[in-house]
Amino acid sequence: MAVIRSSRTHSRHLWPLVPLSALLLACGAPASDAPTPHDHVHDDHSHNESAPPALITLPERQQRRMPFAVEAADERSIRRTLRAGGEIVAPVGKLVQVATPVSGLVTTDSPMPAVGRPVLEGDALAFVAPTSTDHSFVRLRADAMEARREAERAERLFESGAITGTRLEHARHDLEVAAAALAGVGGDGAEPGADVDPDRGLFALRTPISGVVAARHLDPGEHVEEGQSAFTVVDPSTVWFLARVPSPDVPPLDELWGAWFTVEGGSLVYATSEVVSVGSVVDPLTRTVEVRFSVPNPDGAIRVGMLADGRLQVGEPVSGVAVPARAIQDEDGLPVTYVAVGAETFERRPVEVGPSDGEWVLVTGVDAGELVVTTGAYQVKLASVGTAAVGHGHVH
Repeated sequence: MAVIRSSRTHSRHLWPLVPLSALLLACGAPASDAPTPHDHVHDDHSHNESAPPALITLPERQQRRMPFAVEAADERSIRRTLRAGGEIVAPVGKLVQVATPVSGLVTTDSPMPAVGRPVLEGDALAFVAPTSTDHSFVRLRADAMEARREAERAERLFESGAITGTRLEHARHDLEVAAAALAGVGGDGAEPGADVDPDRGLFALRTPISGVVAARHLDPGEHVEEGQSAFTVVDPSTVWFLARVPSPDVPPLDELWGAWFTVEGGSLVYATSEVVSVGSVVDPLTRTVEVRFSVPNPDGAIRVGMLADGRLQVGEPVSGVAVPARAIQDEDGLPVTYVAVGAETFERRPVEVGPSDGEWVLVTGVDAGELVVTTGAYQVKLASVGTAAVGHGHVH
């Protein structure tokens, strides 16, 4: 009884709550669905999806302890380039092999210029004493001189009417044959013996071009055979950059504007706009096509035979905002730059890349004047990992 009375007494104060509970149930909103602090945290995340990316902090004291640099993005016009390896070769006619046209002995008093020594066109490089009995230089020289005397005598006899024109033609023919034979072993058909020591009958090996002795293949006192290579002479005043371009990338000749390249062992960049030729044959082993550029080389600093690494300029230039190529980082196939927004704060910025000249790259996603990290980008990336961890710590 006492319990019942107590219930009746309290029911007078609680009855207004009964309709409220019924109202909540009728609306399908149970008490357990009420918002919680945890729900508000997730709501905040959904609202922050369009918020600016988190800034990355890299203190200046750390920047000073490592290689670190930034550079401003700039408005530039850039022509597309193709990377191509290759080598330095001599132009046609600028590298010659001086060979011995007769067998013989190299005299011990031959000039024998050392490798690297400059020579002028017509300089004697060595003397050879012919040893062949059938085609000795001395014999050919004597035959040419005798043929000249006979031709001159026939001229006088023909003018006096002592011989017919047929005999004169025969004499002239004999002179031409003898002169050609002498010229074939280095003699001068017009001046027999003018290219040798007339007393010793030595054959002189002379360079047909001015340049530098690139190689020497004989020594004094050595016996040489007919046709043996004796010297290599190269004119280094102009060289060719021979670029080997992958066959699918070979541009038409009218789209090539030039090239720039570096050579092995050096950082100096050489540029040329003179296109010599574009090959029409694909190398079956390398699947590349040869493209040649002419390069002035007045000081001889570029040596024939050097390997080279270059870029070919192709097509018309494109204008836009450009950043240094070293500012572009490849993160899982996505090109990214790190933009400095303060002395110690940075922003990771995905970009779309356009044409590149090897030094600068056109991009979208960075404005002109913004500072991008060119040295030390990896350290900024590492710092971003720590920044991200701190930024999510408040959730838990």
